[in-house]
Amino acid sequence: MTTKIGNLIFLTLFWCTPQIFSQIFRLPTDNNAIFETNGGEKYYVGTPGKPWTSGMFGCVRSEGFQIHEGIDIKCLKRDSHGEPLDPIYASADGTVAYINSKPALSNYGRYIVIKHFINGLEIYTLYAHLAEIAPNIKPGINVKAGQTIAKMGRSTNTKTRISKERAHLHFEICLLINDKFPQWFSKNFPHERNDHSVWNGQNLVGIDPTKIFLQQAKLGSNFNLRVF
Repeated sequence: MTTKIGNLIFLTLFWCTPQIFSQIFRLPTDNNAIFETNGGEKYYVGTPGKPWTSGMFGCVRSEGFQIHEGIDIKCLKRDSHGEPLDPIYASADGTVAYINSKPALSNYGRYIVIKHFINGLEIYTLYAHLAEIAPNIKPGINVKAGQTIAKMGRSTNTKTRISKERAHLHFEICLLINDKFPQWFSKNFPHERNDHSVWNGQNLVGIDPTKIFLQQAKLGSNFNLRVF
């Protein structure tokens, strides 16, 4: 086989069979009710006094005037005090980009951001309201899909705390907006703090994880984020 023919075959495989290079997102907890018929009530956690649909992605808050850029996934396991025990898993292979271990610094509470390259795209997953972060999880380390990275919790810095009954994982699949966000923030909000550099939630724009999970379940290894 000549080099030119070999290169041609490789390029043909690369462009015509994306499933070879695709990576499928996995669910970040053991709760898989999202795939059940009418399983939404068992999968999502709503805001206080609101139906479970307010835990979905999109304009589901404040009578449709507030966007929720992730999904809130219901707890399955609890200890004798009613606190969540669910392990949290990396949703795809990637590198830990950021960890906030101080709940008082964010309404996300403790959270982790992981960077992924999927179908040639740089994409991020965010895991929030964590009770604990696994001791081996540090910025810069590589993680595998399905690896335990944390334990579900209800950490936050909001005035209204997350109750035991509403303990959940806030999960996002998102894109980074601006590499120069800290400079933009300090210029436009000179009297406010930005404790998280580019990993501030204002600098991440969400994609609906539910649609991605369901589309993957339908297409299997033929799923491609570029044509999602």
